[in-house]
Amino acid sequence: MSDDERITAAEAFLAEIQHAALVAEAEDLAAGMRHLSVVTGDLESEDDVRRLEQLTTAAWRGRDGARLTRSGGGNDYVTFYVDGPTADRFVEDLARLAETLNPGWWRIIDSPHPF
Repeated sequence: MSDDERITAAEAFLAEIQHAALVAEAEDLAAGMRHLSVVTGDLESEDDVRRLEQLTTAAWRGRDGARLTRSGGGNDYVTFYVDGPTADRFVEDLARLAETLNPGWWRIIDSPHPF
């Protein structure tokens, strides 16, 4: 297999993965699941940890008609998965809270795909 063929195969595989991720997101949305991802960067201070803990606590607290079903992420981002009849509003409220807590470099995205 030539280098060009390997690159083409890798690009095709990446396109398949991206397509599957978009289909999964669409299925979530159709089922009423909403998402909020916050790219925080590596948490380097107690203040960074406190900000993220405040957001996570609010997410797990939920609200009438909306609940956090799970959260996931890595060392530099978190994604919240919310369902219920008021999930849209709750995700909007969480995004506003994230903006308030944002030290200036967070990226706040209403998608399960932060990157």
